[in-house]
Amino acid sequence: MCVPVSPPTGARHLLRVLIVDDSEYCRLTLRAMLEAWGIECIAASDGEEGFDKALKYEPDLVITDLQMPICDGFGLIKKLTAIDDRRAPPVIVLSSNLSHFEGDKIELLKRARFSLLKPVDMACLLD
Repeated sequence: MCVPVSPPTGARHLLRVLIVDDSEYCRLTLRAMLEAWGIECIAASDGEEGFDKALKYEPDLVITDLQMPICDGFGLIKKLTAIDDRRAPPVIVLSSNLSHFEGDKIELLKRARFSLLKPVDMACLLD
């Protein structure tokens, strides 16, 4: 169950989160919400850039869209879950539609920790 929550007072960089989405609006909106909680954010506009930044910055969590150019969220999940378990961050998928995937894509979605529908409910995401 998701309940409304308020940012903790004096919170400073509780986590480092990598946001991967081809929509600049979505990246900026999610970043603003997370930074209000004192969460450090890194952003990427596609899965290839996201994977490079995941290796460089070693985030505690990756939040990714699925449908993006160059390398989509499925490709990113596949690459992230193939690296050494000690370095592989957990993944949360944010997508506007999760019902039309099948086969290999469903198996890749199972590698993500959570899947949430857009627009994101911030209380659910923080939970």
